[in-house]
Amino acid sequence: MMQLLFTLIISFSCFNTFSAELSAPKKLVLLGDSLTEGLGVSRDSTFAALVQEKLKKNNKNWIVTNSGVSGSTSASAPSRMKWILKSKPDLILLAIGANDALRGLKIEATKKNILEAIMLAQKSAVKVILAGMLAPPNYGKSYTQEFSKLYKDVAHQTKVKLIPFLLEGVAGHPELNIADGLHPNEKGHQIVAEIVYKAIEEYL
Repeated sequence: MMQLLFTLIISFSCFNTFSAELSAPKKLVLLGDSLTEGLGVSRDSTFAALVQEKLKKNNKNWIVTNSGVSGSTSASAPSRMKWILKSKPDLILLAIGANDALRGLKIEATKKNILEAIMLAQKSAVKVILAGMLAPPNYGKSYTQEFSKLYKDVAHQTKVKLIPFLLEGVAGHPELNIADGLHPNEKGHQIVAEIVYKAIEEYL
């Protein structure tokens, strides 16, 4: 009788553990700058919030964390990645480097920072999607081409999925950006949300 009771207790405990694992939501963290944070729009209008809504609508048990910090460059990516990994995310969208381009920072430094951040995640067996950025034309053709190429090179080296350009279809369209012409408005964030959701679908 005691043996049967013990077996039932163990079975019930295992069932509860299994049920908890099934019900626990997975975590998607968006590590970025003001583009991710949503400068100029409400928190509910950011592409992070819109992706969360879409996940819920499609009955996907995921929680999206907006880890965008305005003004941040790729130099902050490794240390921020270490901090984010403490929360044990399942998937990370790394969308950093736009401010590097705006400041004309050295491409090799940007590449090194992004590469280091991705490798930290991979060491923790966390999947990463890299969001590419483009440099403004005022730094010359050579710089803009090399800046775009660095994302392709890093994605190839680390074998992570690449979104060629996070702001595809948004950048350069005044009606989709706030007054500064650099950050998406509500309509712009809706387009970015679709780009991001399409990128993460295979991991859901």
